[in-house]
Formats: sequence, C-alpha cells, structure tokens
Amino acid sequence: MYKSLKINRLCAFFFFFLLFFALIIGLNGCLKEEIKTEAPTRSLFLRYAKNFKIDTLQQGALHVSVQVFIGKDTSTYEYLLLKNGASTPQGYTSLPIIHIPIKRAVILSGSHHAYLKLLDAEKTIVGFSNKKYAADSSLFNQITLGNILEIGDGPSLQQEAIYNLKPDVIIAFATGSAFDSNLEKLKKAKIPVLYVSEWQETSPLGKAEWIYLFDALVQTNKAHDLFETERISYETYKDSLHALNLPCPKVLLGGPSSGYWFAPGDNSYTATLIKDAGGCIVFSPDSSRERRFSLEQAFHFAKKAQVWLHPGIYENPQMLLAEESRVKFLNPFINKRIFNFDKQKGKAGALDFYENGVTNPSKVLLEVINILHLDTAKKNLFTWYRNIFYN
Repeated sequence: MYKSLKINRLCAFFFFFLLFFALIIGLNGCLKEEIKTEAPTRSLFLRYAKNFKIDTLQQGALHVSVQVFIGKDTSTYEYLLLKNGASTPQGYTSLPIIHIPIKRAVILSGSHHAYLKLLDAEKTIVGFSNKKYAADSSLFNQITLGNILEIGDGPSLQQEAIYNLKPDVIIAFATGSAFDSNLEKLKKAKIPVLYVSEWQETSPLGKAEWIYLFDALVQTNKAHDLFETERISYETYKDSLHALNLPCPKVLLGGPSSGYWFAPGDNSYTATLIKDAGGCIVFSPDSSRERRFSLEQAFHFAKKAQVWLHPGIYENPQMLLAEESRVKFLNPFINKRIFNFDKQKGKAGALDFYENGVTNPSKVLLEVINILHLDTAKKNLFTWYRNIFYN
C-alpha cells in the first residue's frame, strides 16, 4: 500500500509538472505573439537619400526611421504615421504616433517650407522658428501678418505658444544642444517631434528626395512626379555635360575664417555638386563633413585653382582681403572668378539657396555648370549664384 501511495504521488507530481510545463510554453507563445512585429508590405525605394526610410504596414500605416549625425555619434529616430481611425500595428505601440494627413505643422527650417510649398501644402504651417530665417517672401509675409506664429528657436523656443497651437507635428532638426532639450519637453507633452536630416545628405538629389517624407505627412501623392521631374533634368544635364569630355576646371572650395580654412569634405553635398558639374576639386578632405585646416595647408592646394566657389560670408573682394590678405595671390582672385550662392535673399537676409535651392537641384546644377564652363563672370544670369566682383 505504501508503494502504491508513493507511485500515485509520483504520478500526480509528474502530471502537475507536465501541466506547468505546458502552461509555460503556452504563455511564452502568447508573449511572443504579442511582441511580434508586423512585417512591412513594401518599402519605399530611394535612389539617393541615405538618412531616412519609409515602410508601409497594414491599413496604410507608415513606419518611418530617420538617421541623424551629431558629432561622431549617429542616432536613429523612429515614428509611426497612422491614418485617423486606424489601429496601431502589432509591435509598433512604443513609437511616437503622427496622425496623417497632418493639418497643423510647426516647422523650424526654411527647407521644410520649401518641401511643403512644392506639395501645395503651405497652409498646414501654423508656426515657424523666426522670420529672419525665412527666405521665401510668401512665408515671410505670412509670419509678418501673424497668420503663422513665430515660436523662436534654441533656448528661446516658446513652448507655451507651441502648446496653444496644438500642432499635429513639429518638424525639427537635432543638434545635440540645449535646443534639443526643449524639444524633448514638448515630446513629453505628447506633441510629436519629427527630426529630419535632409541637410546631412551627401548629394543634391539626396536632399530633394526627402520630398517623399513630407508627402507621407500631407498625403498629396505628388512626390513621385515632382522628384522624377527633378531627377531626370539633373541626370540629363550631368550626362550631357560629361559626354562632351570638356577639360575639368580646377575648383577651390571653402574659405578662410579666424586663421583657419574651412572646406567641405569630398563626400559632401557641395563636392558632389561640383563633380556632377564637371569640376575637379583641388582641396577636399576625405569626409562628408566640413573640416578645418591651417591656412598654409589650404594655400598649398589653392594655388592650382582656376575657379573659387562658396568662399563663405564674404559679399565682396574687400571683405575677403580683410580676412586674409594672401588670397590676392590666388588665380581666381586675380582673374575675378569667385562665386558665392548668396544672391537670392529673404527680406531679413536668409539665403534662398538653403530653402528653394534644396528642392530645385537641377537648376542649381545648371548654374554651376555655367560658372565652370561658360563665360559668366560679369553676367547676372543666376537665381542663387553671383560673382562677388561684379554683382
């Protein structure tokens, strides 16, 4: 009888062990099912832009990821763009949600305005950082009239004013400064902050391709046609020029400031633009970022240059000489072939090159082609570029 009782106990123990094990397996399966991420139905194909991705999920939800470079660090921000009334896809509940199409947007950069303007979605803008940064006259005037509220920037960002605007999204850029801290406070108040990094793209077409992200926000479905028109024009200008096998003008980039020479990297937007326009850069570090060098190192390469582009904030030759007198010995200075992109300005001095120039890369490329290969020194032909000796 004792043996029988012992066997029964063992059987009962074994039965409960199996039951417990089955429950654990079942619970584990449920948990796995709960955290399973819904697979995208398709991903947006991007030809040139490297810093963002868009995946389409069920019910038209969009999973957006943006890559931002701050110093030597890289941060990735993820968002869920969700149509009103749609449920959150499985596995994406932790992401910030932006309801689309957006109706009210606060933007902090003129380039953001350029994308929305191209999409005929300017009316969504209810707040802008500071009108001194608005190159486009229509944007400047709307701010002046009070139809678009100035909300400040950096430490002066007016958080209370933004709360009152009740925006669907704040379109911003990360800098790693106190400016980001203010934006983090807004995020905690459940106001979506979408960081964009179009300004960190390494090609003109890469910047222009961000039109797809802005169209994802406003849902006009115009991005494809708009971008393809620009892409075809840009590639046609570039390919036609390169087919001519013209001599490659030697181009100096950057300029002196505070005892140093600042130049864009060889993998930067500016370097790509010059190469696509058939220019050979005489001094360009191996980087996508701007770098600082000694004046002696820069002048060693600068003496080979025929054309000088993007010298900095200098409006005329006298300002350049005042900063660094030795530039008078450089061929571009002697031959009066120094060009800056500061011709088109807003009413408060903002450069349109950083605004509408971003969404019109083919026109920018055509201007640089004319500068490098045609006699345009004294002619006032351009929208953005000018010769600092004559215009």
